[in-house]
Amino acid sequence: MNAIVLTKRHMTTPTNYILTALAVVDCLQMLTYPVYAIYSFFYTQKRLDANHSQGWIYCMVVLAIFLTTCHNMALWFTVSLAVFRYIFVCHHGVGDRLCSLQRALLTI
Repeated sequence: MNAIVLTKRHMTTPTNYILTALAVVDCLQMLTYPVYAIYSFFYTQKRLDANHSQGWIYCMVVLAIFLTTCHNMALWFTVSLAVFRYIFVCHHGVGDRLCSLQRALLTI
């Protein structure tokens, strides 16, 4: 919902670009959890001695890498948002020049 609202034409600001990217990454991260939950809670039926297939092990490795990447992206989007806000608030004279829409896209 955040990404939908923040991509409206009248909402185009550098801050909203970064917030939209953060919302998309968080959504991607949350979409991977049901894959693990369905397999873990329904397919294996909570057996500790369940023999997992090689395909599932590869899937878990890819999910772990993907989740770590999404988490790191969300972290750095948050840091870049803090830097943008700091420049806007504390150095408002050069804020418009340093924190433009193009620089926000480059940051993303």
